[in-house]
Amino acid sequence: QHKVATKFAIPMDENSAGSRPSQAPAGPLLGPMSFSDAKAYTTYVEDVFRKHGGSVGARVRYISATPMSSVKQGMEGKIIEFEDMQSFLVDWGERQRYVSLAHVILLESADGALKISPEEAEAPLAPKAPRR
Repeated sequence: QHKVATKFAIPMDENSAGSRPSQAPAGPLLGPMSFSDAKAYTTYVEDVFRKHGGSVGARVRYISATPMSSVKQGMEGKIIEFEDMQSFLVDWGERQRYVSLAHVILLESADGALKISPEEAEAPLAPKAPRR
C-alpha cells in the first residue's frame, strides 16, 4: 500500500495530527446529492480531509460515465497523492491515475471514522440543475 504525501495535501487539524486516528465518532459521509452544487460539496470534502486524517488514504469511487485513462465508472480506490481537488492520484488496484473531485465520490475518510451510507453512495451521480 502506497502512502505518498505531498506538500500540497490538505493539512489535518491539530486534533487529528500524528498517527492516531481522529477521536470523532463514526458517522455517515454525505454524497454530492446532499448539496446544492459542486462548490458546496467540495467545501464539505475539504473539511472532512482537515478533520479526519487528511486526503491521502481516503477512499473514493469513480462516478463519471466517461472512462478516463482506463478508469471506469464504479471503480474504487485510495488517494495516494494529493495536489488539489482538481488533481489527485488514486490507486485503483491494477493502475494509478489522476482524477478530480468532479469524477469521484468520497466513500471513506482517511482515518476511517466517516463512511458513506449505501443510500448516499448509490444516489444519482450528478446534482440536478435547480428549477426556476
